[in-house]
Amino acid sequence: MKKKLFSLLSIMLCFCFILGGCNLFTEDLNAKNNLIVFQSNNVVITREEFITGYNNYYSTFYNQNNSNVDKALNDLMKYLVSKKLYLSDAEKLIKENKIILTNTEKNYLWYLTYNSFVTNIESFEDEFKDSININQDEENSSDKEEKEQESNFIYTPFDKQAEIIFNDLTNQYEISIIKEILTYKFENNEEIFEYKKSNEAKDYDDSDLDLYNINYIFERLNKEKYYSDKETLTDEEKQNKIITKEAVRRYVEKLKINEQGKNLSTESQNILEREINRIYNIYYENLLINKLYEYKTQGIEVDEEDLLKFYLSKVKACYDRYYQDPDVFIEELTTTVGSANLYGNYSSSSNSIEDVFYIPKGDLDESFFYVTHIVIKLTDVQIQKINDLKAECELNGKDEEYYNQELNKIVPNIGTEIINKIIDLKYKLEENTITEEEYQNQVLEVIENNSLMVDERDEEGYITEDVMTVQEMIANLYKDLDQIYIKYYGEAGNSITLNGHEYNPTENGLIIAEQKGNNDEFVLSQLEVDYNNERADKFNEYIYKYSQDTGTIQIQTSYFGTTSENWYLYAMGTGETDNGFVKEFVEAARELNSANSITSVKTILMQNWSTKDGVETLQSGSTGFSTLMYAGKVNNLFECFDNNKFELEDLLAEEPINKKYYSLLKMDQYRLGLTMNKTLFDLIFEEYYESIYAEKITMYEDEIMKNIEISINYDVINDILE
Repeated sequence: MKKKLFSLLSIMLCFCFILGGCNLFTEDLNAKNNLIVFQSNNVVITREEFITGYNNYYSTFYNQNNSNVDKALNDLMKYLVSKKLYLSDAEKLIKENKIILTNTEKNYLWYLTYNSFVTNIESFEDEFKDSININQDEENSSDKEEKEQESNFIYTPFDKQAEIIFNDLTNQYEISIIKEILTYKFENNEEIFEYKKSNEAKDYDDSDLDLYNINYIFERLNKEKYYSDKETLTDEEKQNKIITKEAVRRYVEKLKINEQGKNLSTESQNILEREINRIYNIYYENLLINKLYEYKTQGIEVDEEDLLKFYLSKVKACYDRYYQDPDVFIEELTTTVGSANLYGNYSSSSNSIEDVFYIPKGDLDESFFYVTHIVIKLTDVQIQKINDLKAECELNGKDEEYYNQELNKIVPNIGTEIINKIIDLKYKLEENTITEEEYQNQVLEVIENNSLMVDERDEEGYITEDVMTVQEMIANLYKDLDQIYIKYYGEAGNSITLNGHEYNPTENGLIIAEQKGNNDEFVLSQLEVDYNNERADKFNEYIYKYSQDTGTIQIQTSYFGTTSENWYLYAMGTGETDNGFVKEFVEAARELNSANSITSVKTILMQNWSTKDGVETLQSGSTGFSTLMYAGKVNNLFECFDNNKFELEDLLAEEPINKKYYSLLKMDQYRLGLTMNKTLFDLIFEEYYESIYAEKITMYEDEIMKNIEISINYDVINDILE
């Protein structure tokens, strides 16, 4: 936890322009900067350091202490003192070669510094553009606002902290904590720093890497912002260069104000060098503290049986909770983290889908299953036309057949025949039997009227210029899922028709090959899991590219903003529990559940009618096309749980012969709702590992802060805060 706190607080400083003070502190700092605010043993915090720390960290501690001023100040002081102690300890370990910064890490610090420096410059560029009315027309401004909003909706893959590997010598599965190495490559005229698993980067060598220094910042700035490598500039480049020059001038002037009274050089170059070094030192200190924690916790190992016992304790706790009241299970299961802890605030005590480790057997009137979907909303014009149609039918006594006939004239047709024709056209385009123009024309002929266009988001969540009809989006998804099916179930020499397209595999799919070869049931079960997970990944990709349901694609961020976790999924019952979803969605979801085919899909039109004063009106929310994916029944992962057995020997008794701790692999294959980005093992391991990690760090912190007494100069503090 402390590691995350240090990381977050440190990064915050990189984007602060008010360095020596802020609007709260307007007095002259000359001759006061080095006054001691408080000290402890050999650690001294000056007035200037306190002001910087107060400006940037105090609000965090204030919020954490429920607005208690005294506690917030006390925590701030401890933080500033401990940070100096940690850095001193880290520097000592570096001299002793116990902590080593690789050449890649040293260069990465300058890389991060450059990006932060340019981000600061660009904020002044925006300010300058606003002052001279560049890009200020209403339409562009609206587009920019829309793109910023869309950028919140991106899928962040989960980085596993550990993996399950099989040891052939011991015939058992083992927990392997993943260690990562920072690597560097220059590709497509771009610097790429990337963390890779140690086994994947075992041959990586950066001993010959040229080390950066502050000149790297200025050289890259001149090249990228001033076009120093170009002899002839376009009009746009000339304008950009002028804007950057003015932004840097404003940046320097701001820094001059912050440095007043410090008797420092006022030369622009010197001012910029000090600013760059300030940003660099923030990243450097942050890296040092992370390296220190890494060194202090390097011996952590997780015992397989201990982790399983920890998991069993959670299962037993759920059993005890639900035994008292099965309705509690339903409430927790059908409550996503998205609604229980909105905007990533995990401080709530509410239990939700991530806390359900046991499913009551025999105590429920219905069974439960998971489903997720992609939503493409109808336009306001289409919704108004449907409302007008409804009013006309009620006024003139028109029947349901007439309503459906006229409805099909308003909304796009997503019938099977149309989707299949578009899939066939896409293959013809890929095979170059038709041109792009012919494809577009023939698609329009197939879908006829009432087209509904779908925007596509890129990997960063921004809307691109690419648009397509809703029928094409559905066809693309079905086509991709078909190809995954062929990858696993295709049979050489046997044609198969999926969604109207005939496939002729030239080789056996992975599952078919195993069935015709070793036919190992264990291997086949693993391949089936891989098949379902690959289809789920593809569906998830489409959710984050196209879905217009912000609930489904909202990001859940941990309290300190360090990880992103996709928990959003729908749990629904086969009886009364439908979570209030619209009728068509509930019917389609239960139809998929009845078929019981994992990762099967179905597309429907949802109509969310609301009655007020006896009048039914179609609502924009939850109205549109929904492509559902069935994500499986909600069952206990291990059979022993069905018999209320929660002892380790009961769990291990289920494991295959000569495959001890297979339970761990099974946990690591079981995704929390299939399209979520964590497995059950990830969830359990994180909590268990964090408890061991926190214990080691706490021991270190207690040791280094032992016998530390902070002497506070309240006169200086009161003078600052008054």
